[in-house]
Amino acid sequence: MRIEWSRARARAHRWQEEALLLEEEMRRVLAFFTWKAQKWIDLAVSVQEEVLEAQESTFSTEVQRQIHSGKIAHAKQQASLYKAMGEYCRTRWKGLSDKLLNLDGKDGNIMVEYVPPVRIRKNKAVPKVSS
Repeated sequence: MRIEWSRARARAHRWQEEALLLEEEMRRVLAFFTWKAQKWIDLAVSVQEEVLEAQESTFSTEVQRQIHSGKIAHAKQQASLYKAMGEYCRTRWKGLSDKLLNLDGKDGNIMVEYVPPVRIRKNKAVPKVSS
């Protein structure tokens, strides 16, 4: 019986560790999408600043303006894509971390660390130690 309990406890520990790792992975994915979207927004802003500087110079051509316009559109599209992926994951994963870390409505940590009481036989006499 104790071997079976030990195996079950080990499985519970593995499950708890997997749940913690999954929760951290979900957090990192959301942080990555936010970071990547911001990088694309920053790139679009820097290209817009280049366009403003190029308009002031006499070397700006219509082709250069179109190229800058395409770069800005692409950067904004990529930023929008990463924001959408982040929102999709956020809505799909809403409340999932609570479900991962709670077992049957109880705290998963308490469930794993529970140690059953040791049974003591009532009929067996405990020998006295003489000093």
